[in-house]
Amino acid sequence: LIYQKGFLVPSYIRFFMLILCLLGTTVFASVGKVSLLKGEAYAQRESQKIALKSGSVLEEKDTIITAKDAQMQIIFEDKTVITLGSESELKIEEYFNDAAKPKAKFKFGEGSFKSITGQIGKTVPENFTLETKTATIGIRGTTIQGAVGRGGDTIACLSGTITVKAIGAPNFVVVPAGKSTFVAPRTPPTPPQNITPQNAGTPPPNGNP
Repeated sequence: LIYQKGFLVPSYIRFFMLILCLLGTTVFASVGKVSLLKGEAYAQRESQKIALKSGSVLEEKDTIITAKDAQMQIIFEDKTVITLGSESELKIEEYFNDAAKPKAKFKFGEGSFKSITGQIGKTVPENFTLETKTATIGIRGTTIQGAVGRGGDTIACLSGTITVKAIGAPNFVVVPAGKSTFVAPRTPPTPPQNITPQNAGTPPPNGNP
């Protein structure tokens, strides 16, 4: 028994209370942080709307939304870097930077983005997934740029190689560096084309990072 604030608390209860505290810390641990923010942005975390600034920590399941003319750069624990442009939306669907079974899944709901793969994508690329409204992107240690729009999503590969398929469809196209594809709702990706200013996907302002 352990004496605490006038009560005798069995040691096994104290032990379980400690375990619960540790589990709570693990579940809600940060997975990355805002390394750069120009303009305004916030994170939707369950029922909370949290204003963000440079240095703000992010958690799994957060939805990040940037305001008009804003630009944000996020660095995750495995050194994955994601840049968001004006009026963009990113949800951290899954992120688990465990040495044995790391996994990351990000979903872009609106706007423009750029992603530079970190350690998870380099060591276990099958466990690193990017999604837009219309497409699933598989990566092989690479840099990706894209734009999510109402009529479909433009996805460009700047380095490395990616695979792109319509959500729920089995077939995919391989997009090497210097090529882009377009995915309309419920439509297979177009054949890869050389990147031009018109089909590169709208880059975040200044092309950062």
